[in-house]
Amino acid sequence: MKATSGALRALGIETVLFACGSDMRMGVPLELKADSWTVAGERLDTTKDWKLKVKFNGVFVNMPIEELRRAGEAGDAVIYEAKVREEKSIDALAFCLRQEIAGLEKKQGAWNRRKEVRWEIGANEREIELFGFKRAEQSLVAKSAEKPCVVNNLSFSGAQVIAWADGYETGEDVGLCLSLKNPIQFLVTKSKVVSSESVKVDGSRTVAIVSMRHLECPVEYHERLEAFAAKKEALAAAGR
Repeated sequence: MKATSGALRALGIETVLFACGSDMRMGVPLELKADSWTVAGERLDTTKDWKLKVKFNGVFVNMPIEELRRAGEAGDAVIYEAKVREEKSIDALAFCLRQEIAGLEKKQGAWNRRKEVRWEIGANEREIELFGFKRAEQSLVAKSAEKPCVVNNLSFSGAQVIAWADGYETGEDVGLCLSLKNPIQFLVTKSKVVSSESVKVDGSRTVAIVSMRHLECPVEYHERLEAFAAKKEALAAAGR
């Protein structure tokens, strides 16, 4: 899975270093799997006995590397694939980190399989309550301006909203800001406008129906949507 800021935050990963004795080099995680990491960093002598030193929930954890190879370059950085050694005597925190990554990988696989399914919200009070919105009105940020909107529908891969403004352009970067309760959360997606249609309402007021594709979402967004879908399915099964 991609090492997005949301995934790293959900996993509790703060810092990643390549370590060999007292030699420490900063790394930037790009892809994470339970048994292998793709990390960008400066040029390393891959014949040395490097390990990944990961700050996980405030504590540094050592992840021994079984095999380290160059997988490409990105500007001045080298991209490495590090196969993490599986040891019976592995540190308890390192084992916990591997389990957390495997668990999030599994969740993301399930989300990806349902990424095109859309769930309607709109102004329906029951749907608003089921999802956990504090109120029907949320907000859409574009070009540093924040405008109120109502969420028409949501999916793991995108959303459609009615925004109280027009002028949104296809391909434009936007952020969908969601204010939630139970628990209280404020989530922001990084999204791109797929289509936008301006519509006149009340004779003079203009609103925009904006469809967007998510580029990056907090893990909590996906977890909320997964819980919402489960509640909807349970209600449907009960005939409600």
